[in-house]
Amino acid sequence: MTDEYDIIPHKEIKALKKEIDELKKGQETSSGKTLQNTIEDMSMNMQKMTEMFKEALGS
Repeated sequence: MTDEYDIIPHKEIKALKKEIDELKKGQETSSGKTLQNTIEDMSMNMQKMTEMFKEALGS
């Protein structure tokens, strides 16, 4: 018995693979972000989250 069914359309998988390859090469992705920008955004969001938790613990 073969697993011949799709959970995610092939078109979406191809787009994700392309974006991963672009990130690996350090190029801008189709979403317009470089890996460095994505990491910086994530870091900033984590800092904001940490500050929120500190405020919540202080109240």
